[in-house]
Amino acid sequence: MGKKGLLKVEDFGAVMPVTDPYVPGPPTWARTELFRINFETDYESVSRRIPEPLEFLNDPPTGTLLCSSAHFVSDSTPHMEANLIYHVTYEGKPYNFFANLFVSQVEALVAGREVYGYPKKFAHMEYYIDSGQICMTVERPKGFRIFSASVRTQRPKQMDPKDVRDILLLKVIPSPIIGAPPQVCQLVGITRSTPPGEAPTPDTWECSGSISWGVNSTEDP
Repeated sequence: MGKKGLLKVEDFGAVMPVTDPYVPGPPTWARTELFRINFETDYESVSRRIPEPLEFLNDPPTGTLLCSSAHFVSDSTPHMEANLIYHVTYEGKPYNFFANLFVSQVEALVAGREVYGYPKKFAHMEYYIDSGQICMTVERPKGFRIFSASVRTQRPKQMDPKDVRDILLLKVIPSPIIGAPPQVCQLVGITRSTPPGEAPTPDTWECSGSISWGVNSTEDP
């Protein structure tokens, strides 16, 4: 009989490989600039993107496109994210359900997918200011435009507490057996509220915005 390994669960790193994890754990943000555009859609086009235990918060369904340029504390290089969110309820409580999320850097993808189950994919992204508007474009693959979004600031606005909803994610780990159901399939909840004094007051503005959806993509429908 050979000697046993000594690696224990309590010694695992935050993500794989557990003995030398790709990232130390969930990222800590140094600063983030973002804009969001709320939109209304139709039930038939989005009903199969929402897991069965969830219900849409509104009729017709509503969602948010959230675009951001962020910096990690450990990295001065900004990374970009674009989130497609739907407003839902679970057991009577409102949540933001993240259906799709594009990122521009591997650290953001690994930390988000492995730790929480965020549905992240790599994409070619630009976040910039042009003609007085804050803009984001997402292409996947490069040259294949999924969407363009832009906002123009109008006036300062206080953050509405009702806009800060907790998050729901569908975390899936597939089975190693071909044709078998997922090994893990769970709804993961993330609390968004921050105790007073633990985060700086955001500089918030009311904006007018627009979304231009790109060509029809079978890879990112």
